[in-house]
Amino acid sequence: MSIKAFESKDRRVRTETYAKTDGTGALFSVAEPTKLGVLLTEFSQYGEVVRQEYRQSGEAARELSNFVNSELEISQIDEYKPVNVAAKCPKCGGEIVRELDTKKPEQIDKVPVVPLYICSKCGAKYYSMSDEFLSSIVHSRQDLFEPKDLEEMRADEKAFIKLLQENIIRIFASKRIFRLKIGKV
Repeated sequence: MSIKAFESKDRRVRTETYAKTDGTGALFSVAEPTKLGVLLTEFSQYGEVVRQEYRQSGEAARELSNFVNSELEISQIDEYKPVNVAAKCPKCGGEIVRELDTKKPEQIDKVPVVPLYICSKCGAKYYSMSDEFLSSIVHSRQDLFEPKDLEEMRADEKAFIKLLQENIIRIFASKRIFRLKIGKV
């Protein structure tokens, strides 16, 4: 199976939507060359990050093909189509945009582990961390956790993810960056 993808002049590559492997929804992915590598991000149909990887080197289209485990049919386009985020600013009702979509790829020098979003009207900052994304981080980066944490996760993953979410909420709240609810608008 191949997936259609579009490469813009700024070298970002974005796929069309494709079905989740379990058939429960649609996804799309974006590859962004940055100053130091390639950021690969898989999104839900609502613009919420589901999975993300950073590769230190490589060509965006090839890395994206490996990331989605599929051949890509790439067409060249003039402009990158930003991620449409299905959320409104809780403060002013403005449109929400993914922070990295406001930058040119060559300006991206730091890739946040937690996806950040901003209101295009009032500039308020938000983060989004779905349980699915947090779980993928935990499973792919077990080196970041103590053995007792991993035991706790294996005993009850849902409770462990809930505890991590609570800690993340406290950390970001202290910086006045609040969690954004993304979904059907």
